[in-house]
Formats: sequence, structure tokens, C-alpha cells
Amino acid sequence: MFFTYLYGKGYGSTRYITELVRFLRREPKFMIEVNYFPIRLRYLGPLFSVMMHFLKSKKMNLREVIIHSNNGAASLINNGRKIETYHHSHLMENARKNVIYENLHLFSCKKSIKVIVPSIYTNKILIKAAPDLAEKIVVIPNGVDTKIYRPLPEEERNIVREKYGITEDKICILYVGRIEKHKGQIEILKTLSLLDKSLRRKTVLFLVGSGSMERYVKKIAKEKEIHLLHRRWVTTGELIGIYNCADLYLSLSRLEGFGLSVLEAMACGLPIIAWRTGAIGELVNGCGYVTEIDNYDFIRESLEIIMESPRIRKRLSRLSRERSLIYDWRNIVKRHYLKLYQQVYEA
Repeated sequence: MFFTYLYGKGYGSTRYITELVRFLRREPKFMIEVNYFPIRLRYLGPLFSVMMHFLKSKKMNLREVIIHSNNGAASLINNGRKIETYHHSHLMENARKNVIYENLHLFSCKKSIKVIVPSIYTNKILIKAAPDLAEKIVVIPNGVDTKIYRPLPEEERNIVREKYGITEDKICILYVGRIEKHKGQIEILKTLSLLDKSLRRKTVLFLVGSGSMERYVKKIAKEKEIHLLHRRWVTTGELIGIYNCADLYLSLSRLEGFGLSVLEAMACGLPIIAWRTGAIGELVNGCGYVTEIDNYDFIRESLEIIMESPRIRKRLSRLSRERSLIYDWRNIVKRHYLKLYQQVYEA
């Protein structure tokens, strides 16, 4: 039995658990139940999940149940075999607002048999915050369904570009993620403004996501005369089309537990340019350009190389797709999750 909770329209951590559940349902030995909360509320969602766990625990023998929590929701359940996934430190996002949620999450980690982190980067952060968890931690990368996230035929790609008004002579640069200060959309605009004027005229920046910085990002784009396309929410099908209509993926985020959108972009065959955070350095590994945070010159030079050379774009596109296959959910579930659940069940 697998317990967790999902909420409304999903960001990276919700997409992670949604896909994991989808692939686990294919395994005959698992009977899975998901607690669903219809909207994304930082505290009410986990509290709802805790309440559901508690009520259901009264009706079943928790010794036969694995509780996999994605949000600290298992912290108040005394029985059962618990696993916690820790994506990143919420204090790095907003220390003042997120201290309660971070403590709830760490408490749940301490009560769990195993703690999953998606990257070596997150592993180091968690051990620094709670050294006593070191022996419990298992590094399991997030996955992507490479049969869904894939390069589309050229004619389909052209249809999507036409839909969004991206002409053949334009270079489309994409970023997918919440529009918040730490996600780096302002840094992307700053970097694009450093490009030669002729390159900047060819550039279309496509942002997918919503957040508190939306109006400010649009204001800065207008001031810097950067052609901006923006969609707040899209379906999975629309997102795959958007990945395919882009020419490269640019991530200047300062905080990532993993970098799921980077992996999705790779699966769709996009070259990657990024700052090294989360698992991005581990992921890209030769199919793009990665550097340390705040190295704007490197990012600008990398953009110029990829934008000016169709040959390099094509080569990096092929390498991105090939590398993404390592992280296909089918491989991740079989190599890691099935063994981990068996180990926890027998504990």
C-alpha cells in the first residue's frame, strides 16, 4: 500500500510523485492509494494528508503498509513503514516563511526508515542540516517518460511554432518553472540583454509557469526589448509541443532539488545551458554547457555558440535525447524503487 498526496496543477515535486505512482501501478505486487488535495496550499495540503493517513490507519494494519510521503505528511503517524522524499531545503527558498514546513519535513525524515533525495547536491544539503540522517539517505534521481517526452516530427514542430508566432528565422529559448526570484527569470533577461544586437533581434524567450514575479518579469522584458512569450498553465501535450518548438533550454535557477524540467527538455532533444544547481550538472554531463552560479559571461558565450551554429545545436540535441534515456521512469522504478520498497517492507 502506497500513501501520499497530490495537489492541483503540479510543479516538479507533484509531477515526480504523479509519474512514480503511474509506473508503480503497473507492478502487480503493489496496491496503491493516493490522497488528493485539489489545490496547492503549502500547509493545508500536508495537514490534509496527515489527517487522511490518521483516519485510514484506524481501519487497517499499518504493519502491512508502506507510507511514502512527499511533503512531511507522515511525520505524525506513529506506525507503518515510512519513506520520505526530500527534494530540497525550503529554507533556501524563503527561510522566514518556510521554517515550519522545513521542520515538519525534517521530522518526517527522522521518523522514516529511508529518505530519498534526487541528487548528490540535495544529499549534501540534507546531511548538513541533519547529520544523523546520513545512513538513511538513498540517492534516486527523478525520472522522465521518454515515450511521452520525445522529439516530434519536423512538421509537427513547425505547426507548434506557427501557433505561437515563432518564425523560421527566430531562435526560441525556453524556461519552464515557477516565476519566482530564485528561479532566475530576471537573470535570463539580464543575460539576453548582453547579446549582440543582431542576435537579440532573432531571440524569442518562452517562459512557462506562474508566480509572484510575473508582472515584474514582463516589465523588465519590455524595458530590455526582448521578445517574450508566456503561458501560465499548459497541459502535458501542450508542454511537449512547447519543448519541441524551442531551439535550446536555458536555466539560471539558483535553487533546484533536481531540475526536472531540464530532464524533460533533454528528453525532447533540447541543448541545455544552465547554472550548476540541483542535479543539473549530473544530468547534462556533455549535452550542453553548465557553469557556476553568476557566471554571466560563460552563459552569454554559450548562447552565442549554440545560437550561431545549427550543427552544434543538432549534435547537442542528439546527445540530450540519448542521455535522457538513462533516466526513463521504467529504468528508475526497476533499478531503484522496487528494491527499496522490498527492503523497507522487510525491515
